[in-house]
Amino acid sequence: MGLIHYIITLIVASTALDSNCGRCPCSWKYFEVTDACYKRFERPRSFDDAESRCRVFGGHLTSIHSFMENDFIGKIAENGTFTNKTDRLTWIGLKRKQKSDQWTWTDGSPYGYNKWAGHPENKTQEKCAQMVSTFTKKHEIVFKGLWHDANCKSNATYFICKKKA
Repeated sequence: MGLIHYIITLIVASTALDSNCGRCPCSWKYFEVTDACYKRFERPRSFDDAESRCRVFGGHLTSIHSFMENDFIGKIAENGTFTNKTDRLTWIGLKRKQKSDQWTWTDGSPYGYNKWAGHPENKTQEKCAQMVSTFTKKHEIVFKGLWHDANCKSNATYFICKKKA
């Protein structure tokens, strides 16, 4: 009986905590246009590791379906710690199908909108997509929200997860 009471208390407490944060869990950002929650994680991971981490939270690496959503995600990608690198690389959930030039989102949604920065080059090993923001030495953003294809096994410092609100 004590275990059941403890579990019910945990469920009620977590529901109360979530309700204080709006439609998304605390530390996630809500975007009304998509009715989805987004969170940027800062830890070097490969594409597959980042996707697995997003699934732990009930989501996927972010899919992007409009200019407005890309701009919203670009702003999330730019926040946080600045490193000495001039490029901030952030995994998004776009992956090229095996032995194909066709791209697909990890959440299964249709691929249509894109913001490629002269890419994809469709090189043999570049089957996953990253959002890139380039900074000057004064930390000014030169461009943001553009995508490029990358090796899925390489580590990007950041990744953004998306889940339904």
